Amino acid sequence: SIKIVKGKFPQLKFKDIFNKIKKSNEKKDKIIPQNNSLSVNQWYFKNGMGSLIKKLSKNIEDLGGKIILSADVKYIEHESSKKEILIEHNCNEQKLTSDIVLYTTPFSITKNWFSNYLDHVESPKQTSNGILIYLFINHPKIVDWWLIQNYENNFSFFRITHQNYLSDHISPTGKSLLCVEINTNDNLELWNLDDEKIFEKIKYELKKMKLFNIKLIENFKIFKFKNLYSSSNPKADYISKQITEITNSLKNEFIVRVEIDTGNLVTKRVKESGKTESKNVSYGGTYMTLKQSRDIVRKIND
Repeated sequence: SIKIVKGKFPQLKFKDIFNKIKKSNEKKDKIIPQNNSLSVNQWYFKNGMGSLIKKLSKNIEDLGGKIILSADVKYIEHESSKKEILIEHNCNEQKLTSDIVLYTTPFSITKNWFSNYLDHVESPKQTSNGILIYLFINHPKIVDWWLIQNYENNFSFFRITHQNYLSDHISPTGKSLLCVEINTNDNLELWNLDDEKIFEKIKYELKKMKLFNIKLIENFKIFKFKNLYSSSNPKADYISKQITEITNSLKNEFIVRVEIDTGNLVTKRVKESGKTESKNVSYGGTYMTLKQSRDIVRKIND
């Protein structure tokens, strides 16, 4: 809250801010040449993350694989070489058999299928629901940022992402798409409001923020997800290490670690240091996950 922040930090003076900016600009003038060689390139999927998902799904199905959505995995038989998986789908239980089990879920979920193998660790059960409000806006790149995180209590949402900031192909030409995220619970009023009332509330709050002209909002779509957000587990590293050791000891079971980032493949930066120039390429979470997946495939084939 603002009250806590004011107590922790000294009051900012306009003079100090001005001098800081002035010094920063003077420093930039000295080290950055005028040929605009300083650049940042975001390597992102042309049509968004969904295009990768569609491509992978098609490849799986073309090779005879099945994709079962909205299934609850109840139990996995680890000991036998032929794996048995018990799932509940459309209110019916069924058993699947497989030669290999590949886990691509976060460790907080994966641990549910290793309860008999893990040391007993109390983990927080607190989860909260998520409301995602997508706003379709009649303006190209309406704001010049990717993400805003809100830490004030006077707004109902905690995050806004500018969906077409990293790719011009997420929305039609000349349009913008924003996603506003709300963290809530079953017993709170927000979760039980209808879509129109949620939209009106968000629109009012965005107007107060003065980020853009809300009259440019053409339409909206709202999705509600139960138990979307979970509290962090202080024993998470310990659990992940245990599960990794267990799967390494089991036959035909493998794990691909989940990387968390904005979905970028590669970020390339050119840094200036005096008159020298150094290039730095940072691989994004999506790239790292694909690389780990390739390594797992090679391990399986060996």
